[in-house]
Amino acid sequence: MPVEPTPRRRRLGTEIRRAREALGWSQEEAAQRLGYRALSTVSKIENGSQGVKVQQLAHFFEVLAQDHRQGTHIMNKNDLDPAWLTNQLSRAQWQTASSGGSTCVQVAFLDNDIIAIRDSKNPDKAPHIFDDAEYDAFVAGIMRGELRRS
Repeated sequence: MPVEPTPRRRRLGTEIRRAREALGWSQEEAAQRLGYRALSTVSKIENGSQGVKVQQLAHFFEVLAQDHRQGTHIMNKNDLDPAWLTNQLSRAQWQTASSGGSTCVQVAFLDNDIIAIRDSKNPDKAPHIFDDAEYDAFVAGIMRGELRRS
């Protein structure tokens, strides 16, 4: 059964891929150095469909020659530079989630753990901005049916 990538897994996977590419390594070489038998494991981690346990992060950062604090940085959405956010939203790749009706929600995963959500019928209206934890809680609430009207 395939696992749905979370924003956090995607972000970590992107950082791991960037570090691997900066070293000039193939996925196969990274898999060997990280102690995996198959390059598909590195591929799954990089695309976010497989997570990395917190206990493994120090090993990843050591092998990939990264400062372990870089992978734990989370930007505070309340401290966002408006110019940065405008730039991010102008380059955003919006994903449309449809339930088959005429109303659709669009989601964009921005840099620095920021997620934007907007109404597809009103794309010029300012989107709702979430940090990673808020977005995860929001989606979990939807999945549990907590956000239904009475």
